Amino acid sequence: MTSQERIPRGTASEVEALIPSTEEELLARLGALAVGESLGFGPADMGRFVRVGRRWLETQADSLRDLLCEAPTVLYARAVAAGDDAVLATALADVLLGVYGLPTAATAALLLTRRGLDTLCSRV
Repeated sequence: MTSQERIPRGTASEVEALIPSTEEELLARLGALAVGESLGFGPADMGRFVRVGRRWLETQADSLRDLLCEAPTVLYARAVAAGDDAVLATALADVLLGVYGLPTAATAALLLTRRGLDTLCSRV
């Protein structure tokens, strides 16, 4: 069984849809999700959502570390993903689904994957 077969398809689809997004777009999406709003079209809204998204990641860092760094699904994905952001982010999102909704889990997972799990998990 491959790592993709172990992960729910909805999670993989959500992550794959986010792959083209820039870090700023992902942060804005995370910020909008955190405050329960849809993404605005103005630069002021985008900037506000990016700030909220950054703050969300900072305030959730300990929880994210506890959830992800020693999770068997994540350890397995890190061993087999070999630079495949979609596979690793999908594994992270699957674990995060236990606490967060799918859009938040997928967005945070892709951000953490791109930033590098070693940074998050260095204090474990």
